[in-house]
Amino acid sequence: MNIFEKRHGKKILDPFVGNGTIALFGTLQDFQVYASDNNEQKVMNTRRNLVWLLELLEEEIPSFINERILKIDARKLSDFFEPEFFDGICTEPELAPFFLEKPYYNQVRDLIDGKLEPLYDQFFAEAYKILKPKCRISFIAPVINTIDGNDVQVNIEKLASKNHFKLIPLLNTSRIVRKSNNKLQFRRQSLKTIMDVKKSQIVKRKIYILEKN
Repeated sequence: MNIFEKRHGKKILDPFVGNGTIALFGTLQDFQVYASDNNEQKVMNTRRNLVWLLELLEEEIPSFINERILKIDARKLSDFFEPEFFDGICTEPELAPFFLEKPYYNQVRDLIDGKLEPLYDQFFAEAYKILKPKCRISFIAPVINTIDGNDVQVNIEKLASKNHFKLIPLLNTSRIVRKSNNKLQFRRQSLKTIMDVKKSQIVKRKIYILEKN
């Protein structure tokens, strides 16, 4: 959401809304927030949390909350929204089950190939239809550490390119200050993604910015 210089009235969507964290932050930052999920309980939780936030801020509860927080499968967004309707999409989709222990490589490969990659692929195809030209998606994808192999992840760049999106660098190298001590210098190439990870974390989160071609 920080990619917008002007936010008032910009329409953004979280199509994997969960309990509404992104929707709440978007409301605080003066966006027109739309949100959806395929889970009815999560939709109800988001509506409730948004009402709680507006009451806390002593704001009027708008009548259109139920019209903007909807039960929708992210693979069918264009059935509910007009073409080129949104100024941006900000979302964290389904990542992986909660693993108590590191999973096996084949287990994770089956999860990605059979579930996550088809879901993300169909979502990007729908996002292309409902986003305005040159508008962007902020998207989080999992990087899963396995017990018998390296980290395993979805090839988001490949899926994005297939669906007419391009990766946008998250760090402009012209803003990196050159230091006399080489150990204090960042890498000079563009940084296309950012990892959000804690020590011993099995499912790590990788952040992407994608722009509609």
